[in-house]
Amino acid sequence: MAEIKSSSISVFIKQLKSKTSSPGGGSAAAIVLSLSLALYKKCLNFSSGNFSGPELKRAQLLIEGYLEDSLKLADKDRDVYLALRDLFKNKDCSSSELTDAYKDAGLVP
Repeated sequence: MAEIKSSSISVFIKQLKSKTSSPGGGSAAAIVLSLSLALYKKCLNFSSGNFSGPELKRAQLLIEGYLEDSLKLADKDRDVYLALRDLFKNKDCSSSELTDAYKDAGLVP
């Protein structure tokens, strides 16, 4: 499966509505966060007259970093879920492997 962050929104929606395990709610939430951050950056761009140069540049850089992180979270959520799903399918996996996979899945915001 291709990276979510490099997919088009129409491809993501098609995958999201399909009868597949992933992407799911965590990835969708990360995409909503990305969209919100993009709109916030747009507001900053249109409000440039209200900020001094360094303040505006700092805010734009922070938002850009958060935006990149949120897109990475969409892929990370998918990856940890698929790893957990694969362990469930593997009848030979140990309970410690499952526990570790659950912990990994729980660490993704």
